[in-house]
Amino acid sequence: MGHSGRFTVLDDYTFKWADGRMALALGLGSLFNHSEQPNVSYVLDRSTESIRYTTVRDIAPDEELCIFYGHNLWFEPAGVSEKAASPSELDAEDGWGGLSAVGESADSVPSQEESPFEKGDPDEVIPEEELPFTRFKLPPEEEDLDSIRTVEAWVVDIPDPRHITTMLKWLKQAGLETPDLGHLKRIRKTNETATLLIATLAVSPTSPFTPVDLDLPPPYTVLVPSAPALTPISLKLKSTFWPTLFTPPRKGEAEEWTRGQAHWAWQAMKTVIAAAHDARSRGEVIVIQSAIHLLLDSLEL
Repeated sequence: MGHSGRFTVLDDYTFKWADGRMALALGLGSLFNHSEQPNVSYVLDRSTESIRYTTVRDIAPDEELCIFYGHNLWFEPAGVSEKAASPSELDAEDGWGGLSAVGESADSVPSQEESPFEKGDPDEVIPEEELPFTRFKLPPEEEDLDSIRTVEAWVVDIPDPRHITTMLKWLKQAGLETPDLGHLKRIRKTNETATLLIATLAVSPTSPFTPVDLDLPPPYTVLVPSAPALTPISLKLKSTFWPTLFTPPRKGEAEEWTRGQAHWAWQAMKTVIAAAHDARSRGEVIVIQSAIHLLLDSLEL
């Protein structure tokens, strides 16, 4: 990684780092072709100076994997018409939830339409048909082992049970007690050894540094359920991965949304769309993980 590739043949294969350096991806990283509707996104991991590629939708057999190079292209993209396609002509399943059609011009400005939920009693319940979103219907409950959805997470064994309380305090002080693992128990006890669930790889891409004075073994990764158990069968299966909480749903009851919550959702999407327009004007592509951090940083929850 450095500046030596500039103005050479390698310049067409490099990624621009935030501090002005250029990175050349090894392996297959520099072989992705460009697409206006990419099926692969990527994020520059500054902590490890690496590039992480992730598919954004299901990939068909023999389908080429492509990324988005940006708007300042040095070539004419194959198969791109001079006439921009209308939203109805675009493939709805473009890997970006249809957002690849938002702001076709780099100079376009996102709508500044005000939230219709800003005024009024913030505790008023909003009717379902007036909500600014469509509810996501949960997939069939995970009741066979192959259907259990999991994420990779860091854990550490604690041989001495007297250190459990200390490690739980450390977890909170280190800012690793995040809600994404709230559906799981933090401690798993197997025989005479306790194991602490630290954080997902999304929260901590690299191995966390545990307190040196406790002389613990190094953390390692395991697969843990990504959601709570909704049925007794699911609870039994998920607990084979990691002790999971049982939260049966209330039948026939949809969660109510207040005016204040609907206003938050409206403003949140405006923030993400504005950031996406800004990123696109700079030849970048906003990714979901960045959008989530952006919301948490910019909105008062």
